[in-house]
Amino acid sequence: MINKYKRTRNYEAIYEIVQKEMATAPEKSISFYQFLKWHDGISFFHLYNDKQRAIELLNEAMQITMGKRVILHQQEIEVLNSIGIIHFKTKNYEEAITIFNEALEFIENIPHVNQEGTIIVKIIHGLAQTLTELHYYQESLNYTLKGINICNSIES
Repeated sequence: MINKYKRTRNYEAIYEIVQKEMATAPEKSISFYQFLKWHDGISFFHLYNDKQRAIELLNEAMQITMGKRVILHQQEIEVLNSIGIIHFKTKNYEEAITIFNEALEFIENIPHVNQEGTIIVKIIHGLAQTLTELHYYQESLNYTLKGINICNSIES
């Protein structure tokens, strides 16, 4: 349901589901709890326009499963991408570029992550948009073409 509402940008519905499920989520699974915390951050940002608190929630989501690991799993990379998007939407472009590049680096170092290609396309899209806002058109075009090539290769 959350993913469906995310596609339609119904952040109110996401927030309501997250708040109802959060109390029992840690008992169900760590991954599910992280998923809820991640969407708590996303919906909080869109509903209350509070960048600082939203990023705090997203960082908390990352820490649920990371511990002292230096390799990120797929869901953690998606959370990282959400942080980059928030920086982009709040015009903190330099930080967005840093976050998107960090996410790309994690993906490139972990070949089994994102086998269907959707995460990398989302990250490349965010990076290209950010570079365009900074008038780095050639670099943005390079990433855009890379994204198109990935989409073609996965028939998306």
